[in-house]
Parts: sequence; structure tokens; C-alpha cells
Amino acid sequence: LIVPDVINPWLASTIHAAQDEAASQGAVLAIMDVSQDQKLQERHLRDSHAWSLDGLIVIGTKLPPDTYVAYHRAAGIPVVMSRMVAVPGCSVMGLPSSAVCSSS
Repeated sequence: LIVPDVINPWLASTIHAAQDEAASQGAVLAIMDVSQDQKLQERHLRDSHAWSLDGLIVIGTKLPPDTYVAYHRAAGIPVVMSRMVAVPGCSVMGLPSSAVCSSS
């Protein structure tokens, strides 16, 4: 899970929920805080090839979508990006706000 700032309250609750879901599926969630730093995002993405990831979730990236499309193709793993616009060549799934928002 690549996030721009782990101390952001919304992201903190999202990270917690993602960890809970990963644990319920018997998986481990690796979290990379990239601090809105594009060079750090590039380095983490490059280094992650050696980590044997099963998938990648990206929230709030400064890298262009093409970077993650290329990563998906090279690594052969699913990549999920939170984007406000469609990414050419990628499947898009819209979620109702009730699916991504919580009152807790």
C-alpha cells in the first residue's frame, strides 16, 4: 500500500481497514509512506520488484498513471490506483461513497 502521508486522519483509517482486511485474508500488508515525494515514490516502486508482492494499492500518487500501468505489465501483479479520472488502457470501477466512507 503506497500512501502519501500516514498521519493523515483519513488515510490512517483507510490503512487500518486495509490491514484488517489483509489479516482476515491471511495476507500481510506492507505500507510505504512516500511523503508526497515523487523521487521517493519512484524509488519505492523500483525497489518493490524484489519484494515478491502479490499486488499493489496506490493512494494519492504524484507519479503519472502510465508508470503504474508499466509496473503492472512488468511485474505481472494487480495494481489498484485511487484516481479521480480514468486511466487509458485500464479497467475502471466506480464505488458509491457508502462503500468507501464509514461513520466509525
